[in-house]
Amino acid sequence: MPGGGFSRIPPSVKAQTSEPQDDGRFTLGSFSIDEYKPIKVIVIGAGFSGILAGIRFPQKIPNVDLAIYEKSAGIGGTWYNNRYPGVACDVPAHCYQFSFEGKRDWSAFYSPGHEIQAHLQDVVDKYELMRYIKLSHEVIHARYDEPTGKWHVRVRRTETQDEFEDVGDVLVTAFGAITRWKMPDIPGLNEYAGELHHTAGYKPTGRTWESDLERWKDKRVGVIGSGSTAIQVVSALAPHVASLANYVRGQTWLAPPFSMEMVQELLGRTAAEDDLTLRPEEVERFKNDREYFDRVRYMLENSMNRDSTMQSDFQKMFRKIMEDKLAARPHIAEK
Repeated sequence: MPGGGFSRIPPSVKAQTSEPQDDGRFTLGSFSIDEYKPIKVIVIGAGFSGILAGIRFPQKIPNVDLAIYEKSAGIGGTWYNNRYPGVACDVPAHCYQFSFEGKRDWSAFYSPGHEIQAHLQDVVDKYELMRYIKLSHEVIHARYDEPTGKWHVRVRRTETQDEFEDVGDVLVTAFGAITRWKMPDIPGLNEYAGELHHTAGYKPTGRTWESDLERWKDKRVGVIGSGSTAIQVVSALAPHVASLANYVRGQTWLAPPFSMEMVQELLGRTAAEDDLTLRPEEVERFKNDREYFDRVRYMLENSMNRDSTMQSDFQKMFRKIMEDKLAARPHIAEK
């Protein structure tokens, strides 16, 4: 079995416990001394954390009964739900993955969202996690019962809207917050006659947002906002539509990507080469040179570790920001 794991006690075999009888006598249960107690684990969410739980719990806990409930129709969490134009990770792809499942053929240093979701699907398939994952199942309520030490979880099947209860010994919350979105309350928005999209709810006609470019080439597009998502959308769509206007309420901060200078040095790029799509020969080197791949990951991750130059600089910067904001009450900053 991928990833190893302990042998299971057949479901038909029920563990018996040693308990005192009504007359005060103690009766020894009929079970093996090395028989593991069954334990039920319920996980909410099948993104990175839920997938990791699906791998590690069966590997580490003998006789575990595992259920992973995911409200979406696919695995991957935010990387399944977010498919808006330009969606990508802002952390180097070679670090943004499980340490034990290194993917070495990313197409870009900051990988597009659909590649991350596809990688997670590959991990799910390798470890055969769909036997635990229940898609289109939303956990709507959870209650811990102190006397029995059990979690009572209410689950709704999103396709049929019927509900049922599951009971477990352990409850793991592995869901994120950014899928719970809503349209802004802008007067007149509901009267808009054109296409209206929220980035968190955008569903392309094909597998990725690029499939919509042909349909949008003659469109006039307006983007509201100037956060990181809006920046991705504007830069992705602007070259492909008839016109694009970005409506911004206030100023925003722009900074170079994480470890930009180090990435350019590792790839042998100049400071002017800011397109970090990986060239075919670079992808091949990552795929075929494991030592190089591991060294790049180590250098990127170590740059943010304790006592590194970057960590020290950020600590000083954040402390100065805090002290400036507390200038009228410096005694609080010292605490």
